[in-house]
Amino acid sequence: MPMPGIKSSVTRAGTISYIQGGYLALNNDHIQELIARAKEAHRSRARICCHESVDSLVHEMFIAHQFGDYIRPHKHRGKSESLLVVQGEIDYLMFSDDGELEACHPLGDAQSGLPFYLNLRTEKF
Repeated sequence: MPMPGIKSSVTRAGTISYIQGGYLALNNDHIQELIARAKEAHRSRARICCHESVDSLVHEMFIAHQFGDYIRPHKHRGKSESLLVVQGEIDYLMFSDDGELEACHPLGDAQSGLPFYLNLRTEKF
């Protein structure tokens, strides 16, 4: 189903959607559509990018993953990363440059009783 104010394309990585126009007010219908698209995607993920293009200085996005998904450790060099869990729970693992596990941060939605937001301002895996 088309989402008003959002232009979508399907890639090997999943459905990637960019906002069109000057703003986007997300609601539960958007989130449920994002989850449905992730369920159908080859890599079981879909995203709504709140930035206009890959060339934007700041990248903000909502990403839906499916239960059991694994995101390989990665760094955002010279950039911070924030996570806000809207629905469900995740474990955010942090590794040293040598690949040693340094921390595990359980996160969940606001109803879970777990922290629901994490902001990482250092270059960690």
